[in-house]
Amino acid sequence: MSKTDENETGLTDAALDDVFAAARATVPEPRAEVMARILADAEGEIDRRESVSANARPAHRFDILRAAIGGWPAMAGMATAAVTGLWIGVSAPDQLSVLSGGWIEGASANSEFELEELVPGYIALMALDEVAP
Repeated sequence: MSKTDENETGLTDAALDDVFAAARATVPEPRAEVMARILADAEGEIDRRESVSANARPAHRFDILRAAIGGWPAMAGMATAAVTGLWIGVSAPDQLSVLSGGWIEGASANSEFELEELVPGYIALMALDEVAP
């Protein structure tokens, strides 16, 4: 039982299969002039690439990394951030230990500072918590 699609083509499935098989059987060949132009373009591109690669210096890994990151301005920003992080990590400022209540230096949890002194907005949050139902 074969179906027909009368809205589009009016051909049965077997007739469409025959049309597609005939289309697959014939392989179109380009004209000789087109093939000659394609081959000439390909040989010209090969020559151009060989001349460029012969004159170019090999790319180093650092050059590839620098280009991927964004060039020298981005590298300078990253170097500045790295040095600043190292400096803060090695020489922890006194204010950092004061703000942390001495926890960074290994002091006990019972420090001389209250939570209100470490987080100035804590009292305001507690007041809001008492008002909320």
